[in-house]
Amino acid sequence: MLDIQPNVGVAGLNFGASLDEVQQRWGKPISTAQNRSGETVFAYPDIQLTFDDAGLAEVGVAPQADPVVDGARPLSSKADFERLVRDDGQAQQVFGFIVLETLGLTITGVHDGDTEQLALTAFRTGRWARLRDQMTPFQISQS
Repeated sequence: MLDIQPNVGVAGLNFGASLDEVQQRWGKPISTAQNRSGETVFAYPDIQLTFDDAGLAEVGVAPQADPVVDGARPLSSKADFERLVRDDGQAQQVFGFIVLETLGLTITGVHDGDTEQLALTAFRTGRWARLRDQMTPFQISQS
């Protein structure tokens, strides 16, 4: 189980943590890369950590990591996914992602049944703000 605290962090790592802080806590990553934005990405089994200039910015999680958000398992339970959509209160969609900006989460693969794309990302407040003008409202009836 991977505990996700909305807008705070993941498994004891807070958003804004430095590369060194993460390695001290989680050990050396399996691999390190740069994404298209020039951000550093650490890969751990079933988890990717992305760092920008302010530190840990987002954590991408595969279903095998069993992410849990406030007791909900949104990648393995559609009812839990729907609960988080309701809890967020302002769910949006963009590029196939359901963006729960209030909770600091994106989820994909649950709403459309595309299990090949099943994933969750927890992110620091404001991380998806630049895409707001491209987002459209998401309602549970669409899932």
